[in-house]
Amino acid sequence: FFSTSQSMASKVEYSNTVAYLAVPWNLMETVLLEGYKVEYRDNVPCSFDRLAAVRAYTKYHPEHRDLVVLDVWNVPDDLDLVDYDRGCLKTKHLEPEHLRAGVNADRFSDNFAEIPCTFCNEPIPELAEERGLVGLARYYDAAFVVSPCPSCLDKNKERQQRLDAHAPKTLYHRTTKTVARLVKEQGGRMLRGQGGIAGGGIYFAESPEQTLWKAELSGKGQGSVILECRVAAGNVQVLDRDADPRLTFRALAQRGYDSVLVQRGICQEPGPGFGKPSG
Repeated sequence: FFSTSQSMASKVEYSNTVAYLAVPWNLMETVLLEGYKVEYRDNVPCSFDRLAAVRAYTKYHPEHRDLVVLDVWNVPDDLDLVDYDRGCLKTKHLEPEHLRAGVNADRFSDNFAEIPCTFCNEPIPELAEERGLVGLARYYDAAFVVSPCPSCLDKNKERQQRLDAHAPKTLYHRTTKTVARLVKEQGGRMLRGQGGIAGGGIYFAESPEQTLWKAELSGKGQGSVILECRVAAGNVQVLDRDADPRLTFRALAQRGYDSVLVQRGICQEPGPGFGKPSG
C-alpha cells in the first residue's frame, strides 16, 4: 500500500515532492531560474497541499489572481530544510535546484493547436504550448485551470466549486511497480489512460480487494502495487455496466460532471472476485 493523499495534509504523501509554493503566474520562469527569496522573514512559507498553497498565498496577496504551484523537491534528508510543524522552509533563499513546475509530460504544442477549448469548443491555438504542459498546476481565483481559454475562466471556477462541495473519496488504484515508481518520481501525479469502459481516464476501486479483478494488468495483478488515493470526484455521473468507451472529459465537463461511477453489478469474471460486487 502507498498513499497518495494530499487533502489537508501535514506532509506530502507518496511523492518525491516535499512541499509546495504558490507564485504569480507571470513570475514562474524567474522563480525557477533564480529560486524563491524572502526579505522580511527568516523562512520561506510552504504548504503540503497544492490548493492550500494557493489559498495561503491569496490570503496575503489577494491582488494576485493568477498563480502557479511549484514543487519543492530534490531535497536530501540530511539538509533538514522542511519545518513540518510550522509549514515553512528553513531558508531565506530556496535555490532553484529545489524547484520544479511539476510538468510530467511536455506534449507537442501542435497536438493542441487544433483542439478546441474543453468548455466552449472555440479554437485557442495561441495557448497550445501551455496546454501541452501536462501536470502544470495553474490556478485562477483559486480554481484549477482546466482550460486557459480567457472566455472560460468562470467555467474553471464552477468546476472547482463542484470539487470543493464534495468530500474527497478514499479509493484504490492498482498498477505495476514500474508505473508506481514513476508516479512517485513525478510528484504523485498520475496520467489518465488512453481508453477504458468509460473512455480514457484513471480508474479506481472502492476497496483494495476489488482492484485485483478490476485492474487491467498482465498476470492478474501479480507483482503490482496498490495506491491508496484521495480523489476529488466532484459531480459524479452514474452509468450502467456497459458505460461508454467513447466518453471524453470534454463531454463530461460540458454537461457539468467531473467523474463517472460505473455500476458494474456483480463480478462475472472467474477468479477471486466472482460473485462479488465489482466496486
